[in-house]
Amino acid sequence: MTLDVSEIYAQVLSHAKRLGLFQRVLTHEPKSAPVGGLTCAIWASSYKPVDAVSGLDSTSMRLELLGRIYAEGKAQPEDAIDPRVLDATSKLIDSFTGDIQLGGVSPLGIDLLGAYGDSLSARWGFIWIDDKQYRVADLVIPLIIPDIYEHND
Repeated sequence: MTLDVSEIYAQVLSHAKRLGLFQRVLTHEPKSAPVGGLTCAIWASSYKPVDAVSGLDSTSMRLELLGRIYAEGKAQPEDAIDPRVLDATSKLIDSFTGDIQLGGVSPLGIDLLGAYGDSLSARWGFIWIDDKQYRVADLVIPLIIPDIYEHND
């Protein structure tokens, strides 16, 4: 079995795009400041074996994607920034929860409750890009990919 990276990304990105909340949906961390409305960027964060669902014949892996939602820190009204980011974060988590197998590309699915590491979750912070402050929500999107690598004798 091989890891179908393009299909995994396609499924994850489709959730963000379908919501219609983001002006841009990217597969990389932006190097220049996002302009305008909300931006969602998703990229790989870690990839490691999961011994609890691996066996003598194969290794299962945990692919952790990081999803970051960006909102301009100086957007007006300022009191609407956090609720807007929280709303987008909640809707994206809800979308993933409703399709935990990502259209079948991850049979064991999203590790929603964190059985094998961090759960599907979000944390807020601020970052600076091009001298502009952004309010961000970093989402942990953990996928369990069973029996991806076969062991040879």
